[in-house]
Amino acid sequence: MVTMSDPEHIQTLTIHDKLKNVIYKTVWQEKQKKYFLLDEERFSFYRFDMHETKDSPYTIHELNAIVRKQCEQVKKKHHATGEKLLTFIDTIYVNGEEKQHLIGEQGDIFFRIYIVYLNTDVIHTFNSIYGDFLDKDEITLIPQSMHTTLFLRNTLKKDNFLLLYIRESQVKAIKVTHGFYEHMYTLNLGIDSVKKMYKDNGIGNYWYKNYDFIENNELAKQLVQETLEFYSQLLCKWLQDNFCSNTDIILVSSMTKNGHFLERFNKVYSKLSNNYIVPFHRAQKLERFGKNRDPEDMDILVSLNRI
Repeated sequence: MVTMSDPEHIQTLTIHDKLKNVIYKTVWQEKQKKYFLLDEERFSFYRFDMHETKDSPYTIHELNAIVRKQCEQVKKKHHATGEKLLTFIDTIYVNGEEKQHLIGEQGDIFFRIYIVYLNTDVIHTFNSIYGDFLDKDEITLIPQSMHTTLFLRNTLKKDNFLLLYIRESQVKAIKVTHGFYEHMYTLNLGIDSVKKMYKDNGIGNYWYKNYDFIENNELAKQLVQETLEFYSQLLCKWLQDNFCSNTDIILVSSMTKNGHFLERFNKVYSKLSNNYIVPFHRAQKLERFGKNRDPEDMDILVSLNRI
């Protein structure tokens, strides 16, 4: 969650608690803007590719009519539940030339409409505390990884990739196709599992050693590499089972600091795919607000920059 009273005063809170408890803790900040970065599973995502030929300039009324029509499709065809949270358009091309805006353009036009729905249970939870919160300008709900996904897509100029989070207790994979969410998967095979493998193999104390220290101990190096390769095999098997092994991986995790892990992970993944794994390394393009950020803070950092 991010609270903001003005651009000079930004407070970030990362809270692992029941959603209702988190909301209660923010009620006293009545006049501050509040941005809740929630798990993607609380939302539904839809993308529509639009292609048409216009012999007159596009108007805002025509665009609104198309968005309404696609929202109706989401309800009827996809049986979406909950409420529409936000819509936006991008990837605009007019006569083959990329454009920033659609209004006023004419000719051979292509653009994408994105629609995000918020699940009913989340709406009820917020409404029980804030009333009709969707009508309140000071409360904004955002899928946790959405700004990161869009930032990477625009920075890398890539429409297809896998955003992979390896956290303490869980791994989360977000498959991005044509610039937006396609599927999301979670697995209980996080950093805690790797630490346990280290301990089981008698090298628990080497978890905290740097790359060079391990390189100078041949036995420890072999055990570390075998442990990390086994973990990488489990991870890649899971990705393969979920059809996520045929694309480049952007890795967000403190594990990116472990050179041996990146070597092993890339080695195992290269046997499944010709694609590559890279750590999230775009933070130098972002304002950090006077604080060094851990990899786990990337979603918050990117969202702060875009907000």
